[in-house]
Amino acid sequence: MAMAAVAAESARVGDAADMLTAMTPLARLARPDEIASAALFLASDLSSYVAGIDLPVDGRPYGCLIRFPRD
Repeated sequence: MAMAAVAAESARVGDAADMLTAMTPLARLARPDEIASAALFLASDLSSYVAGIDLPVDGRPYGCLIRFPRD
C-alpha cells in the first residue's frame, strides 16, 4: 500500500513539473545555481543601487502574455 502511495505522489509531482515546463518559454525548470545566482546578486555590493524591485527568476511563464510598447 505504501509503495502505491509513493508511486501516485511521484506521478503527481511529475505531472506538475511537466505542466510548469510547458508554461515556460525556456521549456525547463530552473537549476539551483540559477536561483542561487539571483540571491547572491541581491546580497552582493553589485545590487547596492537596486531598490524596490521584484526579481522574478521563473523563466517567464507568463512573460509571453505581456506586451510592452516599442519606441
